[in-house]
Amino acid sequence: MSKNVVPKLEKLLDDELVINPSEQNLDAWMWTFDWYDLISFTSFVNLLDKHFFNKWLQTLCIWLNSSADPDEVSKWYIGWKSQFTEKLKQHPNIKSKFSQALMLMSKSADGIKVSYEPANAVDK
Repeated sequence: MSKNVVPKLEKLLDDELVINPSEQNLDAWMWTFDWYDLISFTSFVNLLDKHFFNKWLQTLCIWLNSSADPDEVSKWYIGWKSQFTEKLKQHPNIKSKFSQALMLMSKSADGIKVSYEPANAVDK
């Protein structure tokens, strides 16, 4: 699975999943989650950590810096978080990403321009 399926899921998230707060298509997201019980939990967390959250947090920053409605952003955040299983939400890496999003939202609410630089940007 890790040699054949995970790389395809990485490519799917990188190429097909477009994070768009105004018009979100969840097809690629749902296709990815179809594999949740079939690949290792650690592999799935790493997949999301590297191939979903970087894109998601960058989109959040762009949106926040464009004078987004805080209520809409909160609903978007809650909607995305609801897509995760409780087990995933409790994993330290995933929990950290959601905490980062809340921190960015808080800074933006204070009028501070926000940015996100993926930790593995050098690896790409």
